[in-house]
Amino acid sequence: MWTFLKNICFEYLSTRLCIHKLHVDFEKAAHEAAKTMFPGIAIIGCRFHLGQAWWRKIQEHNILRTSYLID
Repeated sequence: MWTFLKNICFEYLSTRLCIHKLHVDFEKAAHEAAKTMFPGIAIIGCRFHLGQAWWRKIQEHNILRTSYLID
């Protein structure tokens, strides 16, 4: 995907796509792909997806679910 976007940007705008910060979910493959295409990029995790991951963990474990419901 990143290669495609870089090529399109260069083809139509005659400029190189240079990304310094990227907001993505917490998928390791997405982080690695971005780091490969844009060395030195700052990866920023998406709070929405972090909240979803936490909620799934709370639902999976009885002790967490009980603590969440009580507090």
